[in-house]
Amino acid sequence: MVRLCGGLLADAYGVKKMAIISSILAAPFLCLGDNIMFVSLIGVMLFSMTMSITLACITSVLKKSPGLGFGFTTIGLFLGTAPIFYVKVVEFNVQVALIIGMTVLCTGILALILKKDEVEK
Repeated sequence: MVRLCGGLLADAYGVKKMAIISSILAAPFLCLGDNIMFVSLIGVMLFSMTMSITLACITSVLKKSPGLGFGFTTIGLFLGTAPIFYVKVVEFNVQVALIIGMTVLCTGILALILKKDEVEK
């Protein structure tokens, strides 16, 4: 459902704008949702909105095998969540720095990918 909303908003307001806005808006909710599950879920929802955009970008490159694009996004989700199970961070400040750093990294990568896509058109 969230991915559907992300796709609809991307169609209405632009892919690049929605990808960057939803990624940036997710960071405070993920940081402040440390002990409040509802707040954390809002952050996860906002970050998940970029999945439809990511899937569309990958399938536009893999025209002959669009199903592989879904596989790549699934692998990306796994690689993004795997460190949580292997790295135990106790300090809240370190968690906040990691979330903000990863969000900035993801937003930057999205902006670069979408900028290249605009140049090709």
